[in-house]
Amino acid sequence: SPTIAEKGAAYGIDWYRVDGNDVVAVKHVTSVLVERSRSEHTPFLVEALTYRLGPHTTVDNPRVYRSEDEVRRWRELDPLRRTRAYLMERGLWSEDEERAYIAQVEERLNAEIEQVLGEPEIEPEVILEDVYSRPTREVLRSMEELRRQLARLRVSERHQPFA
Repeated sequence: SPTIAEKGAAYGIDWYRVDGNDVVAVKHVTSVLVERSRSEHTPFLVEALTYRLGPHTTVDNPRVYRSEDEVRRWRELDPLRRTRAYLMERGLWSEDEERAYIAQVEERLNAEIEQVLGEPEIEPEVILEDVYSRPTREVLRSMEELRRQLARLRVSERHQPFA
């Protein structure tokens, strides 16, 4: 089948496609389908179409397979940007509320960072261990790239809270 959603038909499951970058559309579709699923005791398949703006992994180079124009077009459809515009147009969110919220988040984030910095350090490379019984070439390349980036940054030794 040409889409993931259409695979539901092979299993006798109703399927739907929704713009995954439209928070309002996703909320509407999923709310309706959750209610139907609960009342009818039946499953649904939802395919939320979206776009990954960032690289897949630390060793991925998206410039190889997509243009700057393509990324720029999709950046305009970013869910956060669209939701912010939607809420502001309807008077449900303001720049003052946003500034206050950002300040609150930064304060909480700084407190969390300070707490974490007080914990014993672990080597970040452990996130890539035990993914496979034997690491693949891609995992080994990701680990090497992570080590290079860590050597450049060493954030924990130089952390400066937001200010």
